Amino acid sequence: KVHDSATMEFMVGFYAEWLKSGDKIKAFDLARQTVRAKYKLPYYWGAFILLIEKSSGFSIKFDEHIISV
Repeated sequence: KVHDSATMEFMVGFYAEWLKSGDKIKAFDLARQTVRAKYKLPYYWGAFILLIEKSSGFSIKFDEHIISV
């Protein structure tokens, strides 16, 4: 379960930056930083991850880490 307001702010920030820059990782990082600045507890932002499809599989981005699977 995620917080409605934090989720809305994250998604609006993510898509606005992605459409502007075309960079999903940059958009994810900026949206996460913005939500973390307002909502200090991980309850509000900890559930957000970014899955990136690559020819060799998937990469998962969360916090400052990228894991390839």
